[in-house]
Amino acid sequence: MDKRLVEALKSLELTYDETQLNALGLYLSEIEFWNPTYKLIAADHEGIIYRHILDSLAPLSILEESIKTLTGNSLADLGSGNGMPGIPLSIMLPDSHMTLIERSGRRVGFLRNALAATSLSGRVSIIEEDITSVRQQFDMLLFRAFRPLKEIFGLLDSLLLPGGVMFAYKGQLKQVEEEIEGISALLEGRFTVENRPYEIPGLEAERTICLITKLK
Repeated sequence: MDKRLVEALKSLELTYDETQLNALGLYLSEIEFWNPTYKLIAADHEGIIYRHILDSLAPLSILEESIKTLTGNSLADLGSGNGMPGIPLSIMLPDSHMTLIERSGRRVGFLRNALAATSLSGRVSIIEEDITSVRQQFDMLLFRAFRPLKEIFGLLDSLLLPGGVMFAYKGQLKQVEEEIEGISALLEGRFTVENRPYEIPGLEAERTICLITKLK
């Protein structure tokens, strides 16, 4: 098992078992094996662990709180690409059902390999389409390093069930507040917004989860 990955996970103080630890290690190995071919991520070994896997998992407690408020349990990772945050989160949330939405056939090929390697194929599915073509609706939409809210909010609205939550990984709080201000007219009377800070151990970076809840 990769010692840096183990140390990084310990720094988050998460509860996990040997099966989950092994799955995260296998996922890391898949990324590093396929990265030269698929150009999945511009980072070295330590960068993949801290700036990507840990970033995906650091707000896990916030996510678990949000899931408890949902009527259903359908989660979607939009523009999944290299599988983050959807695959690490699925490993740590064994009762969830995640859908990875990715339009690139090459990256979908990687995602299928990664799901097989981590034994997630049974409860994590893939939609190989651009999000503009997706007609299914979900209880939660997760997205990380995705387009600004002003560009995609109308589309996200159509993909989200009433009572559902948009779980957006964002950077500095000030920038998040500016994004929210840009869609304030679309939010009024239909959505609530909460911004929650989170930390990535080992990195000095301001990170924020923006929770946008669709009223029933």
